[in-house]
Amino acid sequence: MDKHKFLKLLDKQANGDTSPEEDELIFKLFDEAQKSDAYPFQNNEEEFLSKAKMLSSINKVIDSEVPAKKQINRKVFLNAMKYAAVLFLIAAISIFFFQRIGEIPNSNMIAKATNQEQKATITLSDGTKVHLNVLSEIRFPEVFDKDNRTVEVKGEAFFEVAKDTKRPFLVQSNGVTTKVLGTSFNINSYNGDDVVVAVKTGSVQVSSAEDSEKKVILSPNQKAIFKRAQKEFTVEEIDINYYLDWRNRTIAFNLESLDQVFNRLARVYNLEIELVGFDGSCAIKASFPNNNLYSVLYGLENLVDFEYVWKGEKKLRVIYKGCKN
Repeated sequence: MDKHKFLKLLDKQANGDTSPEEDELIFKLFDEAQKSDAYPFQNNEEEFLSKAKMLSSINKVIDSEVPAKKQINRKVFLNAMKYAAVLFLIAAISIFFFQRIGEIPNSNMIAKATNQEQKATITLSDGTKVHLNVLSEIRFPEVFDKDNRTVEVKGEAFFEVAKDTKRPFLVQSNGVTTKVLGTSFNINSYNGDDVVVAVKTGSVQVSSAEDSEKKVILSPNQKAIFKRAQKEFTVEEIDINYYLDWRNRTIAFNLESLDQVFNRLARVYNLEIELVGFDGSCAIKASFPNNNLYSVLYGLENLVDFEYVWKGEKKLRVIYKGCKN
């Protein structure tokens, strides 16, 4: 029930037109407003609410205990008592409603997740676009607060951050905090792995959540690797396209050896791939639809003779037999 409907109900009670069920609803909401730990009342407000509840209780007792003929004689008095109670209740419930409204931006957290066959694109309240890879999750507030824009990520995501010089954008992921104002970057933080942040445009600050003094600044075509065991960063120059394969509808290989091909597939699909028997003789130049792993494997089978077998949900064993001319 919104505030305006509730105030109409209070006015109805003051005129003596409410049903027993409506009276019960009024006092239930009033008790909730007074007892709620989430929206505490301070000093004079607490006293104010106590008086309101007391007057309302007196009003109910008078209505139930005074004989009918005396109720007629006391009509003016009872109405005065009712209106006094209503005024107190209006103030109490108004405070309750307004405090609840003020809490909404901080309490409404949203979580989005993908399964092994899904990817997703999400637009946040500030206009930032987030592209989630498979088996990934993001948590973010429905509305960012006035000081910063903070989200939490598990798995892998590519961010196109809307520029806002007054509110930095913060990504928290497995002990690493990535801070930007407006840029695009990829973050890989699957559980158990080292955290990798790769920058496409702009600059990014990456720091340890445990020790903010441990931080690095990245430019385009650079990546930072946070070694979870050593709790240290390393920075490397990269080809950013290599880290964005999972976002593309096709995956292309330009004279890459078969072991490099399967290393990329392992990263794109978050798998462990063991290549057995490869002698380094095959170089792959081709592009395949990137709908799923099986479509890529099917395409590779036209170029390379190999077999594969699953050794678990996330582990693939590939047995190399030779190149096809």
